[in-house]
Amino acid sequence: APDGQVFILASGLAGPIDVANDSAGNLYVSNFNDATVSKITPEGEVTKFADVLPGPAGIVVDSHDNVIVSQYGVGQGDGTTVTRISPQGDVSALATGGLLQAPVATAIDSHDNVYVANFNEGSVIRITPDGQQALIAKLDAPNGFAIGHMAFVDNRLFATAIAAQKIVVIRQNGRVRERARNLDEGRFPNGLTFDAANNTILFTYGFGPVADLEQIRLREQM
Repeated sequence: APDGQVFILASGLAGPIDVANDSAGNLYVSNFNDATVSKITPEGEVTKFADVLPGPAGIVVDSHDNVIVSQYGVGQGDGTTVTRISPQGDVSALATGGLLQAPVATAIDSHDNVYVANFNEGSVIRITPDGQQALIAKLDAPNGFAIGHMAFVDNRLFATAIAAQKIVVIRQNGRVRERARNLDEGRFPNGLTFDAANNTILFTYGFGPVADLEQIRLREQM
């Protein structure tokens, strides 16, 4: 809640990785363990929305309420597909092959361009609504994992560079810079989202027993 109170909205998921909401306030969750997407109503009712390819990861919803899911895959990441699911639950490939190599982090802009980041080797790719791919930037991937989650804000991508232990900003021209902030040493930023009500980036750390939620307040764009 806005005041920091924590409550359980829904349970019974299968390795949830990412969430996104549609125009009606429903949440969609990518379940890594059983290759499904769950739909959660505002009241907390959970149903299976669709079966997807193995290893679903990042998830976003476009302006037409299509649900879009990146496929990390299994093992060390053999996924090469970004899936689109219609509001009726029909599943198709938005993009496959090409630059996609275990895509995880997913974001979307106001024109329904989808941005995905390859977990293992750090490429950030823009995918148009008709499935065309373009390389935006490439981050270093120390220890074999690069970006966990992304959010598109003010024509920029904010991303968690997990192994590098940084929050980075990626512009459309490919420029990458570290967000000026001292992160907790020895912890790995992972989950990330944008809080429009407070104009802040919210993020949490991975690989630990406690998921502290921290925030970065953004400057107002002129």
